[in-house]
Amino acid sequence: MIARLLLLSLIVLPIAASADKKKADDVEYLLPADFDDASVSDKSDQKPGLQLTAKAFQAGMKKFIGDDVDCKTAKLTAPSSMKKGKVVYQQIDVSGSKLDVFLDMGAESRITNVRFESAIKDQDHLVAMLCATYGLMRTIEPNHITPAAAKKDALHLWQEAQTKPFSKAFMFNTFKAQMVPFQVNVF
Repeated sequence: MIARLLLLSLIVLPIAASADKKKADDVEYLLPADFDDASVSDKSDQKPGLQLTAKAFQAGMKKFIGDDVDCKTAKLTAPSSMKKGKVVYQQIDVSGSKLDVFLDMGAESRITNVRFESAIKDQDHLVAMLCATYGLMRTIEPNHITPAAAKKDALHLWQEAQTKPFSKAFMFNTFKAQMVPFQVNVF
């Protein structure tokens, strides 16, 4: 009898769990009957991206990426232009672990997206990703975010990304980290 109940619970449990997950994934937006979408401010006047130039990115990353003990050896290679200047490529090297860095350039030489990625996923490359993420967070907001807060935010981002892609708002930008492919996008 106990074996049958155990078997039954093993069969029913995954079905119930998937039903709960499906309910959690569904999002319903409720708007009041008198909602006027014209009253919503137009976001088209806001500039997308990081509001950093490639030079500001270089200077900030060189200044802040080595703040942590694990990141002291971090070096940024010289940038090279790709796709007729629309993408800037370089690498970050932290103790031999290399990350590819892609900067998507928009209007007025502003960065619209930063992507750190690596084909190798091991502990050393994860440390390099943490260093790069921390360095970029400090570059985006060097005055109002303390080094301790940036370290905490970078660590939280990568801890949550261990099982599934995770997005985190930071100032006026979004950091999206994932393990497959091993990368972080900032936009």
